[in-house]
Amino acid sequence: MYYNFSFDQYICYEIEEGIVKVTSYNEPGGNRTVSIGSVGSVRNPKGELVTETSAYGRVRFDIKSVLNQDNLITQLSQQILSSKA
Repeated sequence: MYYNFSFDQYICYEIEEGIVKVTSYNEPGGNRTVSIGSVGSVRNPKGELVTETSAYGRVRFDIKSVLNQDNLITQLSQQILSSKA
């Protein structure tokens, strides 16, 4: 976890000579899996065909810490609102 953000899933698609190598990581420090497929047969989590080297990551964050009164985002938004009053 980086501050209040974490990647709970990360998938790397590497394409070379018509072959797609899919490396998946789940949870920080968790399991890693590797699978092989052919170009045109592998789909990303959105359902799109993988045709080039790419990556997908699912980000999760703690919304309570984003909305915390001591949080920089909250302080900045309060300053903006008070300057418009």
